[in-house]
Amino acid sequence: MQQWIAVLGTALGAVIGIGAAFINDRVRWRRDQDRDRLGVRRELYSSYIAALTEIHESMRAVSGRDGLTPAGRRDAVRAVFHDGGLYQLRYQIGVIADQQVLDAAETAFSHMRDIRDTLAAGGRISDPQYQEQRTAWGGVLRTLQHVMREELGSARVELRGGS
Repeated sequence: MQQWIAVLGTALGAVIGIGAAFINDRVRWRRDQDRDRLGVRRELYSSYIAALTEIHESMRAVSGRDGLTPAGRRDAVRAVFHDGGLYQLRYQIGVIADQQVLDAAETAFSHMRDIRDTLAAGGRISDPQYQEQRTAWGGVLRTLQHVMREELGSARVELRGGS
């Protein structure tokens, strides 16, 4: 009988040890997955904001170019928007972002598309319509940055300048 108790004790110890090792590995795996997911989101969100900013600045530059016909200006502004990689990044955000970031990213995309349409239609950066859009854009961009930072677990900061 004592032999069976010793065998059962040993077996129970082995089961507990294997279970503890499995749980430890699972916790480590989960932590690594969370860290990797956070890194992917951080990279994607940074790329999306950078693309929005680059497209905006490039469309502003094209709209002010002398010597373009109205059709040439329209096509150039639209090409900048299309070629900026924003669609691909937008779809990636749609796959991995939480709802709050997704909503803010869609709002930013919509605002940038409206700016594109204004500049493609011959609007200039000195025009009141564009100036209103640019002012609104600053708020939309800041909201996007705040919800992205929140989802990434970053401390809240007061973002200034560069709208």
